[in-house]
Amino acid sequence: MLDRRSGRIIAPDPSVNVARVKDLRFLTWVWADSDFAIERVVLGATGAQTFRLRAVQRNAQGELERSIVLLAMIPTMQHAEAAYEFLRRYMAHEDAALPTSVKLVPGGKLNFFEACKYSFITYLIDVGDDGLPQWPWPFIVLFYGLLAVALAMAFPFVLGKVLAEWSSQEMRFDPSLVPAAGQPIPGVKLIPARQAVF
Repeated sequence: MLDRRSGRIIAPDPSVNVARVKDLRFLTWVWADSDFAIERVVLGATGAQTFRLRAVQRNAQGELERSIVLLAMIPTMQHAEAAYEFLRRYMAHEDAALPTSVKLVPGGKLNFFEACKYSFITYLIDVGDDGLPQWPWPFIVLFYGLLAVALAMAFPFVLGKVLAEWSSQEMRFDPSLVPAAGQPIPGVKLIPARQAVF
């Protein structure tokens, strides 16, 4: 997380072995005191490459003290450089130079309407500061009316699926009913029915 009000980077400590969420420990350091590196990652199986942006902090002797990956799976070096420039301008409060279509989500706890405003739907529809689509009012009412009808129609199916999963039993075959293995077919691996349910 980048907290630009305090100019700090807050990130999970990668050196801590996390078994549960409550075991997470966080590192905090100043953005201005960080160096940044773009790393090339070669995928061994395919030989394809991606890039990632890493924030690095050094001690007084210039040795690496800690680092954290800010962005990963960046397709090209140019995209990685653009991502760094975007983050640099964001942390330097140079928002006027950023594209207006970029939605910056605030940190901290969001209330219900703020969560709706910054939800995935804002990536599909251009919304205003009030969280509503920038359309004429009749279209807004029609859109949310259709959305409510679709949710009402889907609810029984979702509820039925949940009840079916909750009340169902795992089907088991009597071993005497399973036919004995015959001659193997070349290139075909036979999986018993009882193991075919994932």
